[in-house]
Amino acid sequence: MSHSPAKPLDRAPLAPAAFARVEETPHAEHPLAARLVAWLPLLARLGIVVLAAALGALALALVPRYFPPSVEAPAAPVAKAPPAAAAEPVVVEPDYASPQAKAERRLAMQKLLATVLGLADDLERREAGTWARAALLDANARRAEGERAYSEARYAAAEAYYRDARRRYEAIAQAAKPRAETLVATGNAALLSGDQPAATQAFTTALAISPDLASAKHGLERAATLDRALAMRAEAEGYEKLGERERALALYRRVLQLDAEIPGIDEAITRIEAALAAERHQQAMSAGYAALTRDRLDVARSEFERALQLIPESPEAARALAQVENEITGRRIAALSEAAAQHERAERWAEAAQDYRALQALDKTVDAAPGARAASRAALDAALDAALEAALAEPRKLVDEAERRKAGALLDQARRLGAAGRRLAAQIARLDHELAIAREPVSVAFESDGATDVSLSRGAPLGRFTARTASLLPGRYTATGRRDGCADVRIEFEVIAGIPGQTVSVACEARSP
Repeated sequence: MSHSPAKPLDRAPLAPAAFARVEETPHAEHPLAARLVAWLPLLARLGIVVLAAALGALALALVPRYFPPSVEAPAAPVAKAPPAAAAEPVVVEPDYASPQAKAERRLAMQKLLATVLGLADDLERREAGTWARAALLDANARRAEGERAYSEARYAAAEAYYRDARRRYEAIAQAAKPRAETLVATGNAALLSGDQPAATQAFTTALAISPDLASAKHGLERAATLDRALAMRAEAEGYEKLGERERALALYRRVLQLDAEIPGIDEAITRIEAALAAERHQQAMSAGYAALTRDRLDVARSEFERALQLIPESPEAARALAQVENEITGRRIAALSEAAAQHERAERWAEAAQDYRALQALDKTVDAAPGARAASRAALDAALDAALEAALAEPRKLVDEAERRKAGALLDQARRLGAAGRRLAAQIARLDHELAIAREPVSVAFESDGATDVSLSRGAPLGRFTARTASLLPGRYTATGRRDGCADVRIEFEVIAGIPGQTVSVACEARSP
């Protein structure tokens, strides 16, 4: 509701009236009254002081009730607002050239206010009232002054207030991340002290201030499992004190899965693993020595290797393993030496050469000459053996003169080796026998009609006969019969070594036209 200014009354000003002077009648002054009059100024000043003190105490009592303090930590950075401006900025409102210009200025103020309100809403979502209360109240007050100036169409003043409020809101927003990081540090300290509620509150507030702060998210996740992890750690410590290392280790590892940053867990796991390794190492060493006494070298080696895996720097395990390895190697060398000698005696040169190679792989000091000799003889024997076996596999080929010459050369080579083993001696005897058979003639009977002239592809002509015999070397032959007025006859046959009594019929019976 508007009020018009009061108008002055259209009348002459009042003149002061004349008063009659009254003479006071003097009274006799009482001594007590005179003393009270002298103390009156002092008593008045004392009353004023008492009243001021009472009002101050009342104000102090009412401030916490109506203006609760913020919960910000003492060490936290606080948003510093720009220096307080005067209640009314010194702004000269321009004369707008037209209503349109004034409307445009009003629209600009609306846009500026929208920006300011957006900043204020963001800070409200981030609960700035709990960590920057004083600065937020100042900014809100500047915004309210701007809104009042806007409502009175004082747009220049409104702009000044809005810009001042925006600067203050932005200053608060810039202080948000440092404040959130301070709260994260507070939360981490609470985690270290085992205070889950305080840690949860600190990280939750930090996330309200800075929702994307990864350290706050991580801290809140840790706070969610803190009590369970600490209880499990305490249980593991109890089992460790009782000497139940396996159960303690399992619990410590579960704590590590819940929260890898719980203090002391890595050290506890390392400590228990070392103790268990030492215990198992001793068990493996004892088992290895027991196997040695029973001459079970492979078992002993396995146990000493296990002990060395448990404690790689153990000199005792290294010495014991070296002792077993030397014993096993020595026995292997002895066995290979004996086997190689046996193979040589039996003229199994390939096996002997293989044994010698294995010996040299185990012990470089072993004489290489026997191995080389055995290898050479093995190669020679292998080639000769293959050739002899091939000749013996097809004895019929020996009827060919060229094959017989090759077989004879093989026999000479085999006999030059000397000290032939049973296999080679048998091969020589068999091939010699086959060659002898291949050179021995076989009796073959021939039949004819007495008019056919018979001849052989190998050997002298047989002539005309009705029956006769001939001694032929083993091999393949062709008998040809010729007779005047008849077609020639050709009969192929084979003389097999050692099989006499074969009969071959050759006669020209069909006359030619």
